[in-house]
Amino acid sequence: MIILKLAFRNLARNRKSTLVLTGLVIVGVFVFVFGDSILGSATDGMSREFQNAYTGDIAIRSQFDRKFGIFGFSVPTIGEYEQMPTLTEASAIEAVLSANPRLGGHASLVSGAALLEGPGGYQIKVPVFGVDESTYFGFFPQLSFRAGSPATRDLPWIVLPKNRADELEKGGGKPLVIGESLQLTMASGSAFTIRAVQLVGIVDLPGRGIAEAAAVYTGAETLRGLLGLAGAKTVMPRGEGGAAPKMTSIESMFSVPDAEAAPSNDPAASVGMELAAQYLSDKSLSTARTDPKLGAWHFILARLAPGSRPGPAIRAINADLRKAGIPAEAVGWLSVAGLNAGVLFLLKSIFELGILVLSGVVVLVLANGLAFSVIEQTREIGSMRAMGAQRDFVRLMYFTQALVIVFAGAAMGILVSALILKSIGRAGIPLGNPYLVMLFGETLLKPRFLPQSAMLAIAGSIFVAAISAIYPMLLADRTTVAETMQAE
Repeated sequence: MIILKLAFRNLARNRKSTLVLTGLVIVGVFVFVFGDSILGSATDGMSREFQNAYTGDIAIRSQFDRKFGIFGFSVPTIGEYEQMPTLTEASAIEAVLSANPRLGGHASLVSGAALLEGPGGYQIKVPVFGVDESTYFGFFPQLSFRAGSPATRDLPWIVLPKNRADELEKGGGKPLVIGESLQLTMASGSAFTIRAVQLVGIVDLPGRGIAEAAAVYTGAETLRGLLGLAGAKTVMPRGEGGAAPKMTSIESMFSVPDAEAAPSNDPAASVGMELAAQYLSDKSLSTARTDPKLGAWHFILARLAPGSRPGPAIRAINADLRKAGIPAEAVGWLSVAGLNAGVLFLLKSIFELGILVLSGVVVLVLANGLAFSVIEQTREIGSMRAMGAQRDFVRLMYFTQALVIVFAGAAMGILVSALILKSIGRAGIPLGNPYLVMLFGETLLKPRFLPQSAMLAIAGSIFVAAISAIYPMLLADRTTVAETMQAE
């Protein structure tokens, strides 16, 4: 108790220095808690959304010299078309996953990108996921159908997320109807492939519905046909006399930005849509559907069993794959989530690194402030030593001073950040910049106070107090009674 009283007395006597040092700690803690809560809210929301709608908890992909995810390669090749590698032993991988008690289920995925054409010829570029509808939508139950259903179809089908359906309706000038025919076109090198598909459902995405991740869903065999992968159906709509419909050029397909896209007046486009509708309505053109499980897959997505952690599960899966001699790897959801998710988590890491640098500045300033306090109190230190005070007593007194400054600053910084975050969270932060919208996945960011950020701030404050008190404690420890007698 006497140490605490002496610490408070010393801080009160050096009021100006104490206020400056406490204010510096308040600013540092506020910046950390406020920034970490904003970025933490964004990353937590993004991780939940991706895991519940796109990636699952773990993804298995083929081993390759370049990293790739469900939206393609992390760094695209310039000047040439490159397809993602497929899993060579998908059935063996599924057996490995089924035998793992840490997992609660899995689903397979083919990934690509195509030009989606709706009624009136309006076109948008979209990611396309080829799936087995009998298992995929059960694996992602939060993809709730607001219209239609994922029932197994004999004809090529497509399911749209709500925001893509709204985009087609706005661009085409007419509402979409379940059963309507749409068209997927995919370019590859100097050639391109078309598939007519029937709209069978519209789904609501969980959470914020990240725009860049709003993929459309079709049968695995349909997308394999577009990509030219094994296990694809080869039935194509034909024109009169068996001739293929006229196509527009590849440049015209991808040179117009989405925001400037408009219903096409090209006769070829309307002919293509008419042939697509004719193909889908003509039952004689339908062939027996191939089993989607028999073809190639780019990914197998896995869900953790309750109570399982991703790290041990990934290590166990990779060990099983190596033992079985399968050239595939298991990775966490972030490794396949795409560029925006990676950038957001990288931004959070950079911010935390910046806070670490700021903590170093606080340590230096606080240590210097306490050192000046030691110099000013040289006579008192000597008097205490002369009266029998041990070195540990003097050291503990200055450590307590550092602890009081840091704790007071941390408490006030946390309180201010919590109040501001609560106020901002109600109204939200509008993101007018399109790059910020793309990064955070929403136009109105609503951060919330994260208790874990406050706990980290407190732990960091204790560390800062301990480090900043080392030099003043050494300085006080070296002060002798003889030196104090010479002090003015």
